[in-house]
Amino acid sequence: MWESLGLKLDHTEEVESEGVTTAHIKVGGYEIELLEPMGKDTPVGKFVDKKGPGIHHLALEVDDIEESLAKAKKNGLEPIGEAPRPGADNTLVAFFHPKDTGGVLLEIVQCE
Repeated sequence: MWESLGLKLDHTEEVESEGVTTAHIKVGGYEIELLEPMGKDTPVGKFVDKKGPGIHHLALEVDDIEESLAKAKKNGLEPIGEAPRPGADNTLVAFFHPKDTGGVLLEIVQCE
């Protein structure tokens, strides 16, 4: 999914004590950590079984929303709606459906 937005995977790590595999994605001065349970009997595995995958949504800030939308479309992601729309705090936003992004409603945000 992150490749579709032009992001790069920094590294992955197995954390056996927590029963997860982590994927670390660097974005500017920030890092996103994604968790994958190593089994259904791990804490994260039990959470996923009970709540289902994902969170409500994840927002990522981008420099150029039109360019990011074009890259995402080129890589098979379809936005919800045709064009970016106004968001909070003078931003432009666009969303991608959870069915295309691993169960997470994904928002990209361009700050003015």
